[in-house]
Amino acid sequence: DLYVAYHTLPIIISYQYKLMLFMFKYTKFPNTLPTAFAGYFNTNSEIHNYNTRQLSNFYLERFNTCFGKRKLHYNAASIWNNLPCHLKEHPSISTFRKHSNFFYYQLYNVSLVVLFLLIY
Repeated sequence: DLYVAYHTLPIIISYQYKLMLFMFKYTKFPNTLPTAFAGYFNTNSEIHNYNTRQLSNFYLERFNTCFGKRKLHYNAASIWNNLPCHLKEHPSISTFRKHSNFFYYQLYNVSLVVLFLLIY
């Protein structure tokens, strides 16, 4: 397999993984990101006052075209909102990376060899 030979993930999975790491840094360590991203995302609690199950999730804008759904603003928030709660609550980037790698392995059946090389 080509991905195993070059120790990489498929492009789509790699893109989603990087967005997931970006959102982890945005929620837990906002000072590590450029100031341009301050206030870039809004939670549902900032948009409305209804007591819903998704109150702590990021607000997803509605788009009439597929082009709008390709924006960083929409993709990153959507990926973060769909993560299990136990992944979102890790205290450090290193533990988050380790557990999110296992999550992607289970989700996409990524080769164990590629997963091992990404963790270590």
